[in-house]
Amino acid sequence: MKFLFCEVYLYFVLVGIFQIMFFMLFSLLLILSNRIKKISGITLSIIRVGIFNLFLLGLGALAHIIWTISIYGKYYKSQDYAVDFYPFFPFGQWVLDRYFSNPSITGELLGETTLFEMQLIWLLFALPVWLLSWKFTVFFVKKYKYRMSR
Repeated sequence: MKFLFCEVYLYFVLVGIFQIMFFMLFSLLLILSNRIKKISGITLSIIRVGIFNLFLLGLGALAHIIWTISIYGKYYKSQDYAVDFYPFFPFGQWVLDRYFSNPSITGELLGETTLFEMQLIWLLFALPVWLLSWKFTVFFVKKYKYRMSR
C-alpha cells in the first residue's frame, strides 16, 4: 500500500507541475485572445480548463498505477523509473534511454516486445484517460452550470 501511495504522490508532483504550467499558459493565451469578449466568458473557460486538468491528473494517476502494476517489469524495464506513463507523451525510446546516475546503464524491452507494441499499449492507456477526462468535464460542467455562471 505504501508503494502505491508513493507512486501516486510522485505522479501528482511530477505531472502536476507540468499540468499547472500548461494550465497557466493556456489561461494566459485565453485572456490575451480576442475570441471571448466578456470577462465572465473567459473566467468560465478557464474554470472549465481547470476542471478538465484535474480530471486528467486524477485519471492519469490511476492509469499510471495500473501501468506500473501491469506493464512495467513485464514488457520493459527502465533504469530511472519515476513516472513512465504520461498521457501527453507517447512511450518511446526516451523512456528506455533515461538514466539516473550511471549513463552506461539504460532500460530495455523484455522478451519479444517491440517499441511499436509498447506505443500501442500506451495508446490503450492514454486514450481512455483523455476521453474520460473530457466526458467527466462535460458532465460536471452541465451539472453545475448554474452555480458556475454566478
